[in-house]
Parts: sequence; structure tokens; C-alpha cells
Amino acid sequence: MKLWKFILAALSFLMVCTTFTNCSKSDDNGGSSRSIVGTWVAAAPQEVITMRFDSDGRFSERYQSDYGDDQTSRGEYVYDGYSLELYYADGNGETDFVYVEWIDNNHIILWGIEFTRR
Repeated sequence: MKLWKFILAALSFLMVCTTFTNCSKSDDNGGSSRSIVGTWVAAAPQEVITMRFDSDGRFSERYQSDYGDDQTSRGEYVYDGYSLELYYADGNGETDFVYVEWIDNNHIILWGIEFTRR
């Protein structure tokens, strides 16, 4: 009977260890190994948003619409694998914080909008 209790306790311990090991934060959304560097495009029927993230920590954001809007913003960014902080350099000190949701290596969601890597 003591052997049975020991085996049951050992199995329970292994299950708990496996559960905690598999719930590591680095596994969420593909981990921090995914790079945001590159050009990302979100296209809707009447507008296009293009985000470009350079490896030196700079970004540009371009918004174009069928109504004649064409705006470009630039600045610096910090990406930690999960969240993105954008520091706009247009003089008003605007900062934006957004969680990056990875669909796969070529598709992300920012601000609830799906972007495709170009």
C-alpha cells in the first residue's frame, strides 16, 4: 500500500511539473523569437495602412484612403516580443502602446486590424 501511495504521489508531482513547464510565457503567441522587422500592410476596401519597422528601432506608418488622405508618421519603437511601444517623432510627443497578436509568421494583429508581411 505504501508503494502504491508513493507511485501515485510521484505521478501527481510529474503532472504538476509538466503543466508548469508547458505554460511558459515564451510559448504564448509563438514566443519572443518572432521579428517585427519588415513591412506590414493592412488593406480594407477604401484604405491602406502600411507599417515599416526597421532593425535600428525606427518605424514609419502610412495611411492612405480613397478619399484623398495620405498621411505618414515616423518615430522610434520598442518591441519586447509581446507588446509594441511607438514613439512618434512629429513634435507632439505622442506615444502608442499596442499588444502584438501573432497569427503566424506573416500575419499579425495590431489595434484589432490584421496586417500581412510584405
